[in-house]
Amino acid sequence: PRRYEDRRRIVALGEARVGEPVLFLAIVRRAAARRFGGRQSAEVVFEDGPARVRALFFHFRGDPRERFAAGRRFYVAGTLTERDGERTIAHPDVEPADEDSASSRRAGRVVAVYPTIPGVFPRTLERLVRDAIERVGLPPDVLPATLRERRGLASIGQALGSAHDPPQDLDAASIERWNGGDPPWRRRLAYERLYLDALENN
Repeated sequence: PRRYEDRRRIVALGEARVGEPVLFLAIVRRAAARRFGGRQSAEVVFEDGPARVRALFFHFRGDPRERFAAGRRFYVAGTLTERDGERTIAHPDVEPADEDSASSRRAGRVVAVYPTIPGVFPRTLERLVRDAIERVGLPPDVLPATLRERRGLASIGQALGSAHDPPQDLDAASIERWNGGDPPWRRRLAYERLYLDALENN
């Protein structure tokens, strides 16, 4: 994952601050196809009471009115910007709020956010990783249990599990450390790499 975000607090859209990551629940007012930079995109207007925000989705395929039907509710996560008195949010992370709980597995949680790679959107990459773990399973642990216990290291399953599904009891300082490049799972993987290198050199 590229970073981690705390989405445990859902705020009213009218209380959301410009320039800060936010998660809100809103209703689709309207949706329309647009073109930005010569590529098909989508514009969706979300409302939460009297508050309104214009969401822009770049490289959008298909008719946005099919996914974002007027009156449908969505959880929307991203960073608000404001220009000429109008608030916008570029390519937010959205998920339906009017379906089963599996559809809203990221709302109200600490979540892993994946990078965008050519041809693959972050949520697609997240799904591929999750599917791979479910179908193939986790790799065997090469570190002996006695060594892990002596060094206070997690198993490979625990390390990869926390990387893609972070603990829900992380506080703000811990999330900042994780985003600063010092999550426990990364230290665990680095130790394994050093262990394997040592075996190869002996």
